[in-house]
Amino acid sequence: MEICVEFVNGRLAISPDPAVVTVDTPIVWFIRGSRLALGRLQWTIYFHHGTPFPDGLASVTAATVGDHSGATTLGPAVKPGDYKYGVSVGDAETGELLGDDDPRLIVRPR
Repeated sequence: MEICVEFVNGRLAISPDPAVVTVDTPIVWFIRGSRLALGRLQWTIYFHHGTPFPDGLASVTAATVGDHSGATTLGPAVKPGDYKYGVSVGDAETGELLGDDDPRLIVRPR
């Protein structure tokens, strides 16, 4: 499953929301910041109230420079459930939070 995260005009856009997968489906977040005059962005995907990923993995952070695009993953979703998770983006140089959203990930049993 590919989840697209884009930061445009001061807002995060996440698609699909909710994302629906079956157990053991690998999930990749593609991240992109459009038309930004910032040096580095820091992106974080985080699960504060339970995680569907192996070994209790609950967050991943990635930095982007230049065209501000990349991809990150926590692996395959292995635990069924309805998860609200967070996506945040900030200026990696100043620490200023630029955007934060709370999409959903639904993991269905096989």
